[in-house]
Amino acid sequence: MADLDLRGLRFDLARVTIELESPLSIGTGAPGDFTDVVCVTDANGLPTIPGSTIAGVLRHLMAAGNDPDHDDVCKQVFGYQERARGAGSALEVSWAHVHDRNDCPLPARAPVRKVGTVDEVLDFIAAGVTRDHVRLNGFGTVDDRGKHDVSAVPVGARFTFEIIRHDGCPVTPAQLVDLLNGPTARFGSGTRRGNGRFKVVRALHSTFDLRKAADRDALARIPRDIGGHIPDGVLQPMKFGDGIAEGFCTGTIELVPEDFWLVGGGAPEALSDVGGTGSELRPLANDVAESVDMAPLTEKRIDWATTPATVSGPRFVLPASAIKGALRHRTAFHAWRLREEWALAIARRANEVPEEVDVLFGVIRSKTEGRPGRLVIDDAWPARGGPMPIDHVSIDRFSGGPLDGHLFREAPLSDSGAIEIAIQLDCRRAIGQARLDDEVGKRALAAFRAALDDLCQGRLALGGGASRGHGYFKGTVRWAGSNPLEEDA
Repeated sequence: MADLDLRGLRFDLARVTIELESPLSIGTGAPGDFTDVVCVTDANGLPTIPGSTIAGVLRHLMAAGNDPDHDDVCKQVFGYQERARGAGSALEVSWAHVHDRNDCPLPARAPVRKVGTVDEVLDFIAAGVTRDHVRLNGFGTVDDRGKHDVSAVPVGARFTFEIIRHDGCPVTPAQLVDLLNGPTARFGSGTRRGNGRFKVVRALHSTFDLRKAADRDALARIPRDIGGHIPDGVLQPMKFGDGIAEGFCTGTIELVPEDFWLVGGGAPEALSDVGGTGSELRPLANDVAESVDMAPLTEKRIDWATTPATVSGPRFVLPASAIKGALRHRTAFHAWRLREEWALAIARRANEVPEEVDVLFGVIRSKTEGRPGRLVIDDAWPARGGPMPIDHVSIDRFSGGPLDGHLFREAPLSDSGAIEIAIQLDCRRAIGQARLDDEVGKRALAAFRAALDDLCQGRLALGGGASRGHGYFKGTVRWAGSNPLEEDA
């Protein structure tokens, strides 16, 4: 360890810029006026990422596969306290500042925008996107009074934050950025349903020794405003790789719809604006879109292909929560089947979840007891296709005939082509008390393998309207490297 008297004299400064590849939700802990979960904001009223969140994710990634309580490297990097013994952290992490449309991070107290100026990117980020969710019961179906809305930062938003590495830290700035750019790094809540994924866009770095006049002058040239211009040569571009993801297996589910499919919750008026110039997504005419009662989910994104950045038109989304919910329900079915426990016995134990489901999908038993799931599923964004309006009438449950005046129109998606869904499976031997190499763990993998086979063979539907033939697919699952679901794995 370095001499404590030298702390702060010699250090590394890294400035990291990330871009969201899925919605980000870091809650304040208090509900809002219109949503149940509200994102944390800075003094400008714009979404931000607290430094404690970034440091916590870094520690989690560094300790992956090990016991963090006995990991000497984590103790040296992030500090520790054990009764009278302890040490301070060798890292300092700032809060993350959101970027405007000119790709410039805003300081904590940004100047008031002039009247008449418009920054559609900041306005869009401030408004955010809303995802609807429902709580699932032990049978994997909708629980009564379990609906909740989550506000999130949209895909494409960029943030910049700083990391200071003090002398004596056993990891380099490049290693820290590698961890952040790895496939398992995510911020916020809902990561197992695809939220919080990001990529490192750029990273700048320099080492300063304040005992040297040249380094003191160089540090003084960095403006206090994080959005200020940094003179050339003060911070150098950093090379970084794909990070470390030991123990994680990455795969892709490629699905081709057999017919229509629909994940509802979208705004009908957005169907006339979907796609854009050169897009293969087909919008609806304004008058047709206005008459739709059940619309597919759409979301806008931030596009950095041009300068300044723009907010792209709405795109159709197959949310990870819709995929995960269906797979969880079918995995529970196969888990009961493999245990040879049938419907009558299960019905007597309402809301009981088979242990195999907890192993893969996680569990929350109380406010203080639980563990994360091993399975991470990402949102899918179809690159083609469009809605097809279909008229229906409501049926009288008593007579089986049509109800007068109850005509409604849905707009399921058609001709969407192949849809690719990224999944990750944590194959580390143990997470808490859950294991994959014991009898329960092996049965959990077998049940999940059967559920994936049902999805790819057209026996498991995604979204709504399954009784009308919607949501059935044919497809395959490809794993990068070894297949963790092989029977002899």
